[in-house]
Amino acid sequence: MQKSTFLLLAGSLFFVFACQDDQKERQSESKQIGNLHLKEAKPQPGKNLALRYNNDASTVEAAYYYMKDGKTYAEDLSLKDSANTWVANFKVPDSAKAIAFRFKVADSVDNNAAKGYTTALYNEKGEILPGSNANLGMYYQGLGANQKLEISKDSSMALIEKDLKENPDLQKDWDARYLQFLQQNKPEKAEAYAQSRMASYENDKDLNEEETQNLMRMYAITGQQKKADSLQTALISNFPKGEMAQRTLIQQAFSAPDVEAKVKVLEDYDKKVDNPEIERDFILRAIASSYQEQGNYEKMQEYAQQIQHKGIKSQVYNSAAWQMAEKGENLEMAAKLSKESLEIIKKEQEEQNDRREILTAKEYKENLDNSWGMYADTYAFILHKQGKLDKAISYQEKATKKMEDAEMNERLIQFLVEAEKYEKAANAAADFVKTNQATKKVKDWYLEAKQNLNNSKEEAEKELAALEEEANETLKSELKKEMLSKTAADFNLQDLEGKQVSLQDLKGKTVILDFWATWCGPCLASFPGMKNAVEEYKDNDNVEFIFVNTLENGTMEQRKERVSSFLKEKDYPFWVVMDKPVKEKSRSFKTAQDYGIEGIPTKIILGPDNKIKFKKVGYSGNNDKLLKEIEMMVELIEEESKS
Repeated sequence: MQKSTFLLLAGSLFFVFACQDDQKERQSESKQIGNLHLKEAKPQPGKNLALRYNNDASTVEAAYYYMKDGKTYAEDLSLKDSANTWVANFKVPDSAKAIAFRFKVADSVDNNAAKGYTTALYNEKGEILPGSNANLGMYYQGLGANQKLEISKDSSMALIEKDLKENPDLQKDWDARYLQFLQQNKPEKAEAYAQSRMASYENDKDLNEEETQNLMRMYAITGQQKKADSLQTALISNFPKGEMAQRTLIQQAFSAPDVEAKVKVLEDYDKKVDNPEIERDFILRAIASSYQEQGNYEKMQEYAQQIQHKGIKSQVYNSAAWQMAEKGENLEMAAKLSKESLEIIKKEQEEQNDRREILTAKEYKENLDNSWGMYADTYAFILHKQGKLDKAISYQEKATKKMEDAEMNERLIQFLVEAEKYEKAANAAADFVKTNQATKKVKDWYLEAKQNLNNSKEEAEKELAALEEEANETLKSELKKEMLSKTAADFNLQDLEGKQVSLQDLKGKTVILDFWATWCGPCLASFPGMKNAVEEYKDNDNVEFIFVNTLENGTMEQRKERVSSFLKEKDYPFWVVMDKPVKEKSRSFKTAQDYGIEGIPTKIILGPDNKIKFKKVGYSGNNDKLLKEIEMMVELIEEESKS
């Protein structure tokens, strides 16, 4: 009996320990990344992956990004609420090499304390897939950086280097892309890598199209433009239906001196390319745009109708409709084209045939919503010209739903005041003022509307002042959340007079660095507002504006001449310094690179301690708002300096 009891006890203990071991094994097969729990520690392509995201928020939006060959593809991820946690189960795409997740809670993205939610992918043996680390490294410095991940460039580079070293067969897929990355971040390593890889191609006398393109790109990246041009000619000759030949035809279409020459390019394209793709639509757009400029709208439509890509076709129709409306001519045709652009976008919202891989279906729909709003603004503008005021208001109200475009907002208030719908005008204008989306015209119409509602001028002005105060408090609160305290990279740049300007020269001042180029439309559009800002602070010795010309082609002298002519023509009192390429003929620029400038215009605002306090990317189209933001940022920096 005692023996039986002992055996039973031993068996029970074995069962307990076995269960514990099994539980530990199952736990070891899962992976925890911040708030994200993956059921599989080593997920595989083509297999289902279950996940749990721990967050007690009432709503969470999610997406996943899968990577292959240095490209990123986005998909929405459907989450289900399950007792203070969110769960999902999806199939990892067969071709994926790595996966990243994005979780949006309320208006902010949870990026796992800037580390991101990412995982490599594995084969059935549990071995990391060739290309997985390289794709993650590229993601961290591309889309990941846009999502405010703070993975160091050295770490990302190490991932790519490790992958290419362990999997040399990947080299050709990554050569040009990796060299560009090195050139931008580690130019001292780029030279040796370029020489080694270019030599391997040059010694191969039987390069295919992709290999020839790789070598051509590496020549271009390293500033060997003559060799790059020579190879481009060879590519077009040896592969007349290839990617480079099609790109060259697009360039020819846009640079052709007249519309007849553009039509000839289209004829060449149709002879050479059996299965036309989006490149043909670009050529058609160039032809249609030329006919539009001539005012030959029938010919414009003849070529525009052939465009397959919905976004390109709707753009062409909207552009032509706007041009006609501005001139006050052919308003019936303008209305027809404008309405057609809206219908094209509506259909694409349902079908999503032209979605770019980098966008989720939801993001693409949001982009289409924005396009529809912009085209609705055009249609409303035309209806207003036709005297159809009520219908114009109806479309303008839809166009201004997001309240983000200053001119569109102005038109809505203008139409409402003209229609004597003063209460609606005052309410809409008040919303624009409170959200910092109002211009001076909107504020003037607000006062007019209020006075037509039997308010005295003094009462209306008092109410407007209260709205402005509310807007200022909101803006100040938002900017406080954006405030940084990052060490600024040192620089030593030359201005147009040849004077050297360094970061240390500016210590003790609040400095607005505006990164721009003469080819940048949004940069130039913001300059009237920047001129107002410069003039407002011209007598304040503690505030300095410096306009950093960057990402600009040409020699230093050519750039200086171009910039000087532009400033003189526009009468802009700007202090401009010239950013320098990381090396001769490079397309990467040192100061832009050091400050993480990925697009222009970008403004970096430095405090008196030479630290980065704000980084503002892009231009909203509202110069009044731009000036107010600068004033508020300067004020916040001054407050911080005194505390």
